[in-house]
Amino acid sequence: MAVKQSDILRSVSNIVSFIKEQTRSNLIEANRNGTFELDERTLERINNIVETSITQAYVKSSREIESVTKNLK
Repeated sequence: MAVKQSDILRSVSNIVSFIKEQTRSNLIEANRNGTFELDERTLERINNIVETSITQAYVKSSREIESVTKNLK
């Protein structure tokens, strides 16, 4: 059974979503533990920048994933 390109892209998208969620959680936890001290507004801004950066990286690299999966057929 051949793996579909759409299945691979969906899996990678799920992984990226997990990375964003875990990063957000880690930043919040580090702030609570005193690793650094940020007010909620600043922490939210940082989280948004990090999440946007991860999304941009995924979008830019998804073309590479599409190219590789086309060659698997």
